[in-house]
Amino acid sequence: MSESTVQEARAPYGSIAAHLAVEGERRVLLHGVSWSTYKALLKDLGNSRSSRLAFDSGELEIMSPLDIHEDAQFGIGQLVSILVDEFGLECRALGSLTCERQDLDKAIEPDGCFYIQHFKDVKGVRTIELGVHPPPDLMIEIDITTDSLNKLPICAALGVPEHWRYNSKSLEIRILKNGSYFESAESLAFPGVLFAKRMPEFLHMHVDGLMSMQRSFRAWIRNELRKRKTPKGLRCPKRV
Repeated sequence: MSESTVQEARAPYGSIAAHLAVEGERRVLLHGVSWSTYKALLKDLGNSRSSRLAFDSGELEIMSPLDIHEDAQFGIGQLVSILVDEFGLECRALGSLTCERQDLDKAIEPDGCFYIQHFKDVKGVRTIELGVHPPPDLMIEIDITTDSLNKLPICAALGVPEHWRYNSKSLEIRILKNGSYFESAESLAFPGVLFAKRMPEFLHMHVDGLMSMQRSFRAWIRNELRKRKTPKGLRCPKRV
């Protein structure tokens, strides 16, 4: 048994850097964690857990979201589903899918992720393995009280083409270019409609009723798509 393994036996999850509790989530930050220890912890926590892990070359974050965080996560997932439908696309929504590459020493469990452009590549696949299969086309992080920008290098290393960050006041869209993320007013998955500035308005409706939020957003998106497709001076027939 190596010395590093003995040290891990004494402190199986590394050294604790911080244990933070805030309104939207609880977080534990650990240093000096090996890949094997990360995998052991992942197994110990099991599939029924609510916590989410992010691993970056020995740095491990464990986050347990609270109600206000999950409320936003579920709401934005519903709006993405409406976008997929109204754009005439198909998708696979995989929530907090464990996205990991041992060869890169990186892993992340986002608040939400979707296969859209590469839907056909994972259709029917029971176990998605990055490196064999493409990364999700869209990853979403909810930052009600904390900042997840430190996770962007993980997403970039995994090759995630589009990243959304919602902080209850704004939605930031970032597009991967040459290994780095750049803010964009337009989405890769849903081009041509500038919805980022409007989406927080609809998400705030979620607390007053999910169906009301969905109906309002769907009506707005349909109108925006109708304007995009209809030449000036012509009227587009109502969608049935």
